[in-house]
Formats: sequence, C-alpha cells, structure tokens
Amino acid sequence: MTLDEEREIALSHLQMDITHVSNLFKKCYIKNGRGSLLLYTHSIEKGHRPSQADYRTKHEVLELFDDSNSKSRLSELIERYKPNVEGILILITNTNATWFITVNLKNHGKKAHRLNHA
Repeated sequence: MTLDEEREIALSHLQMDITHVSNLFKKCYIKNGRGSLLLYTHSIEKGHRPSQADYRTKHEVLELFDDSNSKSRLSELIERYKPNVEGILILITNTNATWFITVNLKNHGKKAHRLNHA
C-alpha cells in the first residue's frame, strides 16, 4: 500500500464519522485552546475512534517535531485555523510519514464537508 493510499483509507474512515470528529474538535478547543488531533493511520484502520486523549495543544504538538520547516508550517496552521469551522489533524502513517490536514467541521443541520489535505 502506498503512503497516499494509507492516508486516504484513514481519511475515509474519519469522514464516515465526521459528526463525532467535529464535536470532538469543538470540545477540545473549548477545554484546551488551539491545538490538533494527533492520529495514526493504523489505529484508525483498526477502528480507533478519536477521543480527547488524541488532542494536543499547540505547544505539546510542536515539541514532537524536530524539523524546523515542519514546526513552522504546523505552528502557522494552528494559529490561523478558525476553530468554529475548522480543526487541524496530524495524521501519521505506519512509516512515520506525516500529513497536516485541515478538517472542515460539520455544523448541525448542514452537509458534512470533506477533509482537506494541507
């Protein structure tokens, strides 16, 4: 399986549960402030449903990356997202390839939005 396929499979699982993911982002932002969900593709594929334990504050998540370009890009994404309509997802594959993904949150009464790759 390619990295892109691994990412797409995980995203399709999350898309099927977009209402839960949207509510989780909103709860975590209110409780912890700006940050992101940190998820592994293999966990999602095995049925792991994201929870508050998967949320990391901006400071916590930036500590995980050594590459200055990645840190800078992620820091900017976290600072710029609109928490009432978006969330940031960090998706890590089995080989540690990492994607920063903007998630358009589902609003009650509206059609679910697609997860957008950053």
